[in-house]
Amino acid sequence: IMHLLLFLTNENRSIGVSNFNKSQLEELISIAHVKPTVNQIRLHPYNWQAQREVVEYAQSQGIVTEAYSPL
Repeated sequence: IMHLLLFLTNENRSIGVSNFNKSQLEELISIAHVKPTVNQIRLHPYNWQAQREVVEYAQSQGIVTEAYSPL
């Protein structure tokens, strides 16, 4: 409910998601009033091929991919 109130009062500028795959992003975009601006995913050189599809889809939709990785 708080997110809805923030949206209705223009208190938020953008939304972000974490660990969404391509199908989850597609579903969210089809039903949401606001498209996310960032998707934070686990990304490093050893899992690039596994994450490539979601990174390329996000890029095509104008969604920034933010990477995180354990030290």
